[in-house]
This record gives sequence, structure tokens and C-alpha cells, in this order.
Amino acid sequence: MKKSALSVLRIIFPVAVLLLVIYQAKQELSGLSFKETMLIINDVERSSLFILIFIGFIAILAMSLYDFVLVRSLGMRISKWKTVKISWIANSFNNVLGFGGLSGAGLRTILYKEHVSDVKRLIKGIASLATSVLLGLSVLSIFVLIKLISPGNLLVEKTWLFLSVIGMALIVPVLIILFLIRRRNMAGMRPSVFFSYLGASVVEWIAAGIVMYFSLVTLGVELDARIVLGVFTIASVAGMISLVPGGFGSFDLLFLVGLNQFGVDSEITLTAIVLYRLAYSFIPFGIGLILAAVDMTGNTMKKLEEKPIIAPAIETTNILLILHRALLLRLLNGSLAIISFCCGAVVLASAALPIDRSMLIPDLSRHALTVLNGLSISFGLILLIVPLELYKRTRRSLYMTLTALAFAFVFSFFKGFNISAVFIIPLVFILFILLRGQFTRERAVYSFAQMAWAGFIYLFALLNYNIIASVIWERLGHVLVKEYYIHSEQHVNYTTMFA
Repeated sequence: MKKSALSVLRIIFPVAVLLLVIYQAKQELSGLSFKETMLIINDVERSSLFILIFIGFIAILAMSLYDFVLVRSLGMRISKWKTVKISWIANSFNNVLGFGGLSGAGLRTILYKEHVSDVKRLIKGIASLATSVLLGLSVLSIFVLIKLISPGNLLVEKTWLFLSVIGMALIVPVLIILFLIRRRNMAGMRPSVFFSYLGASVVEWIAAGIVMYFSLVTLGVELDARIVLGVFTIASVAGMISLVPGGFGSFDLLFLVGLNQFGVDSEITLTAIVLYRLAYSFIPFGIGLILAAVDMTGNTMKKLEEKPIIAPAIETTNILLILHRALLLRLLNGSLAIISFCCGAVVLASAALPIDRSMLIPDLSRHALTVLNGLSISFGLILLIVPLELYKRTRRSLYMTLTALAFAFVFSFFKGFNISAVFIIPLVFILFILLRGQFTRERAVYSFAQMAWAGFIYLFALLNYNIIASVIWERLGHVLVKEYYIHSEQHVNYTTMFA
């Protein structure tokens, strides 16, 4: 009965928090302008954006300190490059999927298992690593309370948040006192390992705060770094206690409210959060998918599906954990399918969203631009539906993907010199060439329902392109006419029909 009550509570609490966040966000975001946000994004210098992404990569690499401590404490014989690669996969997945560190713990169990003889000892070590993430946030919470870093009046206005920060700040002092009293290992962790994890955690949280700070700097916000780090700490505490994957919603809302009191415009703050998520979560997650696709062979996934080892130290009777485990296995097995889908989405976005372009062919006629746009969208749509067969790793899906990538690159390249054409599509093409050995089946048989689902995805994506492109042209076309592929609503309709 007690376990059932706890399982129900684990479901109700995150859902209740998420509903509360949605309600509060509706009030806070009601006055924000979509037009202003789009204009801000369009004005961001591309060089500044690349620098921000690079800083995000450095922050993700800093998190590999956790794994080096784990490898050393368990005496694993594993190369530094392998450790960094496993760390990147685990941390990038965890930043997006979250779930109290379950994603990172599960992936580390999978990827380190072959390097240890005692799996139970590995699980204990990973459990210690997962909980140590709170240590750095605890130190930053102490800095907030002693006013070394300042969140403004955020704690004064919200009592529950003040109590949460106090609770978070007590974690490190309490653990240090327990180590001093017992004068021995605690929960199987030596003092040297504890302080190593403490240092790694402090570096992680400061690095994440730096990414957020540079997101604001990229947008021209001049604010003391200590203020940004203070508000970031408070928002992170809120995101951590919400149990929502990645702290999405709760973190963003508190950060928005926190910077508002310092006079930072809401649209600027919202754009900074989007840039932060891109640099620290979504782009590293894409690279994590690529690394997982390289590491996770068909035989490895077959073993995992037969005998999954996803955080076995945690009670797996919880329905949310069972669903999370199933999702994680599907993400790992379908990493190439997800990459193809994302690439198709990027091709569609490059045709619908206002981005910088410089024509490869000067003075291209509008009719030619419509045809090229329609062709690039067509092959982008193919990249959205081919993952249904890519998941089964068939040769037919490989050839279809390579063909779609090649033509999407050509038509995107000729209609406009953009990031998706120059960088993303060629990289994905090379990845599929390198991993062609994983495609062993000739083809797969499809039911009518599966073919109908593929047709639905195709039409749904095409309809969304038409709606989004039309709305952007209607609201922003007069401002972005020089940088935009679309030159009229008629162009959108013709392109849609052509695709």
C-alpha cells in the first residue's frame, strides 16, 4: 500500500507542478510579442551565435569531470576519449530528458557495464554520481544566501523559494559534518571521492551559468555576471525541485521573472533562454544522438531489449520509470531515425523561417525560387517519413535517406547559402555513409496503417509549412523582405502545391 501511494505521488507531483507552471507562464507571457522575438533572433550576429554554441560545448565537456571521478574511483581501464564520449551521451540526454538524473544514470550503466566485473559496484558508483549533481547547486545556493551572488528581490517576494534555497544550501554542510562525525566512508563513498564530485559539480553549474550569461551578452544585455548567476541559481533550484524533465517551464519562468526586476525586456530574456537551450541542451543532444548511433550497434540494442539495465537501483514498478526506460531504449535504437527526422525539420525550417541567405545564383527569378524551394521542401518531407523504416535499419531506407539528403542539399544550396545546406546536411550524409554497415536488412514489409501514418506525417508537415510561412510573411514580410526566401503568400501556396 505504501509503495502504491508513493508511485501515485510520483506521478501527481510533477503533473501538478507542470500545471502550476503553465498557469503562471500564461500570465507572465501574455504580453510578449511573437514579432519582437523573431526580430531579435533575426538580428543576432551569426559569429556571436557560433561562439555561444562553442561555449555550450565547453560546458558539456566540463561535465565529463564527473565521469573521470567515477572511472578513477572504480578503477576502470578505459581511454580518456571513451570516457568523454560516454559522458557527452549521458549528459546531453539527461539535459533534455532529465527525470531526476535517471536518463544519465541509465545510459552510464549501459555504456560502462562492459568495462567492469562488478555491476552492483558500478550501480552504486553511478548512484553517487547522480546525487552529486546537487552539490554544486548547493554551493551556489550558499553564495546566494550570503549575498556573494545576488538574485535581487526574488527570494523576498516568494517565501517558498527562499525555503527551497535554504534546503538546497544545507546539503553540502550537512554531508561534510556527517563525514567529520563518522570519520569514514559514507554510503560507500570515500571523502576524497566526495570532494572530487563536489568540485566537478561546482564547475558544472558555473559553466552552465556562463552559457546563460553569454546568451544575454549575445543579445546586447549589459548586466553584472553575479546578478545573472544569482538569478540562474534560483531558477535552477526551482527547476530541480519541480522534477520536470530538464527543468523546462519552471526554470524558464523563474529566470524570466528574475531578470524582469532588473529591467531586462521580457522578449530579450525569452530569446536568451531559447539560445541557452539551443547551446546547452538541444545542439549537444543532437551530437549525443550521433555518438549514440555510432556506439549502439544492433547486437548491443538486442541485448538491452532482452535484458534492459536502466537504473536498476531505482524502483522500476513505477509506471513513469517503465515508460521512461522504454523511451530511452527507443531513442538509442532509433538515433539515426531521429537524426534524419531532425534534418528534415531543419530543411523545412530553412524554407519557412527568416534566415540570412546569399544567393549562389544571383538575380534568381521568383519562379525559379519557387521551384527550388518546392523541391527542397519535398526532399525535406521525405526525410521526415523515412525514419519509419530507418528504425528497422534496412538498406532501402539507407538509400532513400542518402538520396533525399543529397537532393535536399543541392536545392537548398542553390536557392540560398544557409547553415542547414552548408553544415548540417553534409555532416548527416557523411554519418550515414560511415554507419552503412549497420543496415543489414534488405527491406521491411509495411501494413496499410503504417503507410497511412507516413502519409499523415507528410501532409501534416506540409500543412504546417504553409501555415507558418504564411503567418511569418503576413506579420514580418515587410521587414524581412531582403533576407527572406518567401516573397508573397502566393509563393507559399505554389510551393506547397509543388511539394
